[in-house]
Order: sequence, then C-alpha cells, then structure tokens
Amino acid sequence: MQNYPDLTKWFSPEVMDQLRSTESCVVSFSGGVDSAVVLKVISYLIGPAKVHAVTFSSWLHLKKEMDRTVGFTNQLGARHVIIKGPELSLEGVVFNHPDRCALCKEARIKELLRYAREHSLEKIYEGSNLDDLGDPTRLGTKLLKKYPRIYSPLAEAGLNKRKVRELAEEMEIAWWEEEATACLATRFPPFEKLEEEKLQIVGAMEDMIRENGLPQVRIRVYRDLACIEVPEKNIAQAIEKKEILVSLLQENGFSRIVLDLEGYSGGRSWFGSNPLNNNGGRK
Repeated sequence: MQNYPDLTKWFSPEVMDQLRSTESCVVSFSGGVDSAVVLKVISYLIGPAKVHAVTFSSWLHLKKEMDRTVGFTNQLGARHVIIKGPELSLEGVVFNHPDRCALCKEARIKELLRYAREHSLEKIYEGSNLDDLGDPTRLGTKLLKKYPRIYSPLAEAGLNKRKVRELAEEMEIAWWEEEATACLATRFPPFEKLEEEKLQIVGAMEDMIRENGLPQVRIRVYRDLACIEVPEKNIAQAIEKKEILVSLLQENGFSRIVLDLEGYSGGRSWFGSNPLNNNGGRK
C-alpha cells in the first residue's frame, strides 16, 4: 500500500490548490529523490491515470537511476515515457562547455513543452527544490524563470534538500537518503569531449566505492589521473581504504590516484577552466 502523509504540512494552500486543480500533467522524472517526490505527490492528488512521467535516457547519468524509474512508475500506475536526452546532440554539451548545464536544461525543457503540447497535457512539473534555485552553480535552474509554464512545486513550497528528504522518507521512497550524484559530466574538465564509456566507468567506480562504506564520493578525471573527493569527515576513512581504492581505479586504467584533502563540496568545479592552456579557452 502506498503511504501518503498529510501533504498540507508540507505544501502551502496556494501550492496545494495548484496541484489539486491539475487536469493532466507531465512530470520530468529523473529517478532522483526530488522528482520522485513530485511524481508521487501529484499521482496521489489527481490520480496516476492523468500523469505522464517523462524520463530522459542519457549516458550523462547513472544507469541505476534510470532503471529505478521503471519500477517506481509501475508501482504508482503512472504512464512512463522514456525519451532520448536531446542534449546528446548538442556540441556544447558533448564538449563539456562551461554552460553545458544550461544548454542541457533548456533542450529538455523544450522537449517537455513539445511532449505536453502533442499529448494535450495541461501542466508541466519538475523537481527543483529551494536550495537548487539559490545555487549559483546550477546554470540550468536559472532558466526556469524563462519558462513560466514549468512549475517547481517543491521550490514553490519552500522545501530545501533536507525537507524534501524528510518528506521522501515519510512517503516511503526507498532511496530517500541516497546522496545526489549529479551529472557525470562534472567529473571531467571543461572542453573535454565526453564519451559514454568513460562516463559510465566513472559512475560505476563511484558506486563500488559507495558499496565499500563511503556514501558520498566524486571521482574527478584528467587523462590517466583520478582524484577522489569525499566529505572532509570521511577523509580519514578513505585513507584507511587506500588499498581498495587504488586497486579499483588502477583496474580501470588510471595510473595516478590522488585524494582531495579539501574534501568534497557541492558546486566546486574540476579545474575551473581548461587545464590545457593558461586562459581557459578551447584549443
């Protein structure tokens, strides 16, 4: 049986009115915690038959996140549609330009608008929370103001990351406490061509490190160098697991393995500019 808390504790009357009045909608569903909450809430309020969940298939993200979208939508009874990520055809995305996030977000927004129009769906929902809107590194999120038809109920309700996870736990979303993984392009330097195999290898390595007791990790890559980032509180633990980490990364082709002593911090860029020249321009 699906578990639904008293949503009026989490959403303002204005947001509840917006959601309850929905005749039909499309939800951008990545498989992350935020979009899972939005999908489950709206499916409960208006009925899953009126909800289309759109997942963008893209090797910029972990395969496990896309896999879980299938089971979750089946469980809810919402219609699930998988669409190839339109960003994969954009040079600015494939070559990891600094504005990649905005290019990707806009391409997906346009695809959601097209889908809603073709299927005569009234509203479009997505999962940005209050922290996302205030994060200056999330260039894609800033685009939401340009498209007023895209509605972010979590942000409109003033729910930050912590509150969204609390709500997800109450709603018994199985992965409510998983750390966000972010786009795999963030593991590579700006202006480096992104390749599916490389991104998926890095994602798989991060999963294996998490399975070895380090719940939040990033592996930043530059040629044959891999830099491991974990939160500052976990650095000593990572050092204790040195042999496991070195063996794992060497088996996947990296000859230089380093640990970032500053610790993982959301929003930090890898190199910050093109490491291949002094002024950050593309060669």
